[in-house]
Amino acid sequence: MNQGILEAEERFKQLLESAPDAIVGADRAGLIVLVNAQTEQMFGYRREELLGQPVEILLPEHLRDVHRTRRSGYYDDPRTRPMGAGLELVARRKDGSEFPAEISLSPLGTGDGMIVTSIVRDRTEQKRAEQERLQLVRDRAEAEIASRTKDEFLATVSHELRTPLQAILGWVRMLRSGTLDDTVASRALETIERNARVQARLIEDLLDVSRIVTGKIRLDCRLVELPLVVDAAVDALRSMAYARRIRLNTLIDPGVRPIWADPDRLQQVVWNLVSNAIKFTSDGGKVDVRVEEGTSGKAVVAVSDTGKGIDPAFVDRVFERFSQSDRTSTRLHGGLGLGLAIVRNLVELHGGTIRAESPGEGKGATFTVELPMLDPEHFAAPPHLAAGASNTTRLDGLCILIVDDEPDTLEVVGTVLRQAGATVVSAGSAAEALRHLDGGVPDVLISDLAMPGEDGFQLIRKVRARGSAHGGRVPALALSAFAGHEDRRQAISAGFQMHVAKPVEPHELIRLVQSLSPEPEHRAH
Repeated sequence: MNQGILEAEERFKQLLESAPDAIVGADRAGLIVLVNAQTEQMFGYRREELLGQPVEILLPEHLRDVHRTRRSGYYDDPRTRPMGAGLELVARRKDGSEFPAEISLSPLGTGDGMIVTSIVRDRTEQKRAEQERLQLVRDRAEAEIASRTKDEFLATVSHELRTPLQAILGWVRMLRSGTLDDTVASRALETIERNARVQARLIEDLLDVSRIVTGKIRLDCRLVELPLVVDAAVDALRSMAYARRIRLNTLIDPGVRPIWADPDRLQQVVWNLVSNAIKFTSDGGKVDVRVEEGTSGKAVVAVSDTGKGIDPAFVDRVFERFSQSDRTSTRLHGGLGLGLAIVRNLVELHGGTIRAESPGEGKGATFTVELPMLDPEHFAAPPHLAAGASNTTRLDGLCILIVDDEPDTLEVVGTVLRQAGATVVSAGSAAEALRHLDGGVPDVLISDLAMPGEDGFQLIRKVRARGSAHGGRVPALALSAFAGHEDRRQAISAGFQMHVAKPVEPHELIRLVQSLSPEPEHRAH
């Protein structure tokens, strides 16, 4: 019989040592009386370092007092607790590192009293696998949201671009029919122009977002009088407000100190905020624009309206890209949900902040921009912003070579320049343009960039390779639908003096050509 007990004890020891989990036995005093080989491997202690030590040696210090209390209570009412019962602990190795652990407890009566055996399982890999699964679930959810957002955005882009096209093409067909009287024809032209501007604004917004995302948006900063910029933006929108019987009021402190800013981008910020306020205000409502010096040494531009307001749940998301509180097909207001995202980025690029406030839906909203002002000790009295080019600017005596593979573009650009007094020569390709140069040197060259065969970049490189007598030094303007910062950089690097994006306002094109043209005594003819 003694032999059988010995054999049983030997088999038990073998099972104990070969167990895949750590096994620790502690007496009623909480002292370790039993460990197996896996315990040594898991915790980094030698067996003799653990035997006789309090079982709390295997726990982080901040958990030891709590464990002693719980251990005392367990011994008063010992019960078997299986693995996976939901209790997780943090265990501590000899080197001080910690790891997630799960344990089972089994009370075992012996001749010397009760021993509680704990099976300890390291859950590090399991936790990592769980985290990876959760991350996969989150990634999948985010991908689904991104895909849904992309689909919604593309549908919105399609809708917003097609809608003005309907008006443009419809009125163009009726104008061509010759059946419209002068009043209706005039209204048709106004509608075509308005919808073309809408399309141009949408495209510019998309390009601005691309520049922001890629970090390629650039500011052309100078001393700026903020009241003048705000006045210009508001004046451009008065007709829109008047058509909706919306009172557009301005309260501008002319003494606001200058700021260091890009006047065009700043005007874009104000234009977006005011046009948004008009769009979301009911007919007969009111929009207030206020400019003043804030108490924190900042210039403040605040745009308030009496419009539809903002749902409190949406206020924090109003500046997110593609963010729209109403995405349904029955929504009252169009747009891509990009304007306010662009505004926020432009304001932040100027070192400023913007915030939105609204008492709730139907109660109007206020958008407040704060921009750093210059210390009066650090600037001289700033010049006023240059006024826009006059529509009466003339190009008399100039010969201009236009190169574009689109006949419509050649015709409209040529007409604008001829009406300003210039002589215009048109070329539908780079090869044709070079033949014209062989016959005579123009005062200014205007070329598209994207053309079949040889593009504008190749053309200007060939032009610059010529001698000055054959047009090698002719001032050149790139007029292209490729409107990115990189496109501009490449155009200038290739040999153009200027790059301007299509579409361009007639008076702006005339101004640019005039700025490029040589003085009369230095012209080619």
